[in-house]
Amino acid sequence: MKFSKKLINQRFLFYKNLPYIKKHPFFSIRNKFANELEALVQVYLSQNLISIGKRFKDLNSSIDDIMKLPNITPGGIVVPKIETQLIYNAIASYCYKSLGDFSKYTKSFAPVTIRVKSGKIKSPDRPYETSKLHSDAWVGMFGDGIISFGIMGDFKNNGVEFFMPNLISADYFGKLSNYDEGINKFKGLKEIGRYKKGFIHLFDNIVLHKTMSKKNSLPRVSIDFGFFLKKKNKASKFFNADIKRYRFDKADVYNECGNKFYYKTFETITQTKLRLINGKKKVKVPRFVKI
Repeated sequence: MKFSKKLINQRFLFYKNLPYIKKHPFFSIRNKFANELEALVQVYLSQNLISIGKRFKDLNSSIDDIMKLPNITPGGIVVPKIETQLIYNAIASYCYKSLGDFSKYTKSFAPVTIRVKSGKIKSPDRPYETSKLHSDAWVGMFGDGIISFGIMGDFKNNGVEFFMPNLISADYFGKLSNYDEGINKFKGLKEIGRYKKGFIHLFDNIVLHKTMSKKNSLPRVSIDFGFFLKKKNKASKFFNADIKRYRFDKADVYNECGNKFYYKTFETITQTKLRLINGKKKVKVPRFVKI
């Protein structure tokens, strides 16, 4: 297999004239709406717990109950449901506001995901376990990159480390059956950043990252979503895109979230629990609707 720096250089040029980008297709800036988003996420978690008869005290005290929610995925995503869709829309709106000048360069976004990491060290047996070094492209995310927000919790001991590969293969961008397969897609690494509370992190899909949980680490909450830039990216060919899992809506929809558009879900948390007990997987996909 051949490895090259050509594709890496092309990806960097794609971001060259954008705000905050310097040495790598990655930036980390302070979020001026960090307090508002943290408060909204606390309400979101509280509403989820109320649906199962629990009360949100604080993140550390309530983490065991949060991880037992029927609408939380193995990767820690707390999926919005009918009971929580109103506050979810407020969170999505503030995420867009937080981007400031960068938003005018964006074409579209994938739905916002609110993610909880307990701090407990997990088994690496899960194919897409995030403690393994990976690109989000390897799980089928075919956008240009990811925008991620450090919301609340223990980011020092239960965070994310970001790395830039020195050389990559021609088939670097594409879905793999296991993150372990990605070790054959690059050569050499350099750490370029770490997750920080109250900051926005943007990184191209060429950037590798992994979660890290030290012994006795505490939980944390983050928000992430994929994006496409308006500028057409000719520097990559994507293999096996997961177009069923990742849907993108125009940036203008997010800009008008709560005003002209509303992210609508079609299942309650109780219905989710019953569906999973009965072994059913299919559910009507949430989507933005006009108000």
